[in-house]
Amino acid sequence: MRIVFILDSSSSMLRKGENNFTYFDYGVGGIEAFIKTRMKLNTSKSDKYFLLLNNSVLSSHVHNLQHFFFQLNYIKHNRY
Repeated sequence: MRIVFILDSSSSMLRKGENNFTYFDYGVGGIEAFIKTRMKLNTSKSDKYFLLLNNSVLSSHVHNLQHFFFQLNYIKHNRY
C-alpha cells in the first residue's frame, strides 16, 4: 500500500494547542503513531510511505523507512 502524508507548514500550524504543543507537533506525532501502529500488522511489509512538505517531496517510495523517519525528525526539530 502506498501512503502519502502531507504536512502543512503555514503559520497557522504554529498555534499552540493543549500541553503547549503546536498543531505541527500534533501532525508529526500523528504520523509517527500511525506508522508505528501499522508496522505491527503483517500486511505492512509492502507499505511505501511518501512525506510531503510545502509541495516538496522529502521522502518517497524509493527511500527506506529509516530515511522517512530521519526526514520527519529533521523537520520536527528544525521547523521548516
